[in-house]
Amino acid sequence: MGLQQFERRLERLVEGAFAKAFRGQLQPVELGRRLTREMDLRRAVGIHGFIVPNRFNLFLAPQDFERFEAFGDSLPRELVSAVREHAGREGYQFVGPVHVDLHLDPDLSVSTFAIESELLDDPNVSRRHAQVRREGDAVLVVDLGSTNGTRVNGVPVREHRLVPGDVISVGTTALRFEPS
Repeated sequence: MGLQQFERRLERLVEGAFAKAFRGQLQPVELGRRLTREMDLRRAVGIHGFIVPNRFNLFLAPQDFERFEAFGDSLPRELVSAVREHAGREGYQFVGPVHVDLHLDPDLSVSTFAIESELLDDPNVSRRHAQVRREGDAVLVVDLGSTNGTRVNGVPVREHRLVPGDVISVGTTALRFEPS
C-alpha cells in the first residue's frame, strides 16, 4: 500500500519534466522502488521500533547518469522525500539526516544500477565505539576505547549505569536511553 503511493508520486514526476527524457529507459520510479526495498531489507530493530539506512548511494551507468544529472538536485530531493514518506508509513526511524546521492559507474551498462546504503554517517564515531549492555538489573554504556570518547548527559564516561532519559553521545550523535 505505501509503495503504491510512492510509485504514484514518482510517476507524476516522470509524467512531467522527466517523461520525454526517459522514454524506454531507466525510470526514476525504478530507483525509488529499489530505495524502499533497500530500507525494508536493511531495517534493524531499534529501541522504539525499526531503524533504517539514512544514506543511499545510487551508482548509474554513464548514459543514465548524464540524463539524471541534467535535472540537477530535483531527482535526489524527490527520492529523499519519498524515502522519508515510506519510513513514516512503515514506522521506520532514521539515525541522522537522509541523503540520496547519484554516482557515475563506468562499469555498469545502460538501465542497470547498484545501490549502497548506510545506517549512520558520523565521522566521529568509531566502528566499535561503545556498547550498551545489561548486567543483572542494570543497563550500562561502556566506551570501547574510542578515539573521541563517549559521554552521558555531557559528561565523559568509560562505563556508566544508565537511567531512563540519559542522553548518550557518540561523536555528534545523541541517543536517548528509554528502557522498554
